[in-house]
Amino acid sequence: MFKRDVILELQRWADKPNRKPLVLRGARQVGKTSIVNEFGRNFDNYLYVNLEDQELLSLFNIASNVHELLLDLFAIKGIVRQMGRTLLFIDEIQNSPKAIALLRYFYEELPESMAIHFNINNEADNWASKNFALFGLPIITACWQMFCCIVSDIAENKKGNSPK
Repeated sequence: MFKRDVILELQRWADKPNRKPLVLRGARQVGKTSIVNEFGRNFDNYLYVNLEDQELLSLFNIASNVHELLLDLFAIKGIVRQMGRTLLFIDEIQNSPKAIALLRYFYEELPESMAIHFNINNEADNWASKNFALFGLPIITACWQMFCCIVSDIAENKKGNSPK
């Protein structure tokens, strides 16, 4: 019963559109990591990062921004980032004051960026602000469509055919 309640609370957090990073606190060895690992199955991408691992810890300590940090984490973990939702679980975060400080930037920067281009392997390789992706790209696409329709109509009229 307790496990199901915790999973439901995590799901409520994940469903919030402007959620902030979540910090789970509790005694050692009570199942926090196991619960989050199970919850991570609900995401398209799940990155488990344990900062007791010196290689991962060093990534956080030298990170200049969260975008590059995420790309580095996916690469080191050997995970191809899929389109969709990502859960990053940072275990033992208390080992890195810099990682704790970066939580702010995960909230401030990442919700505002979206993948806008994908390579042949369906991996995101270009990102833009959420405002541009939600408003700019549709406007550009609509303008391009109107331009193509006008050019097509002009070409049809030059041939002597009237548009249907």
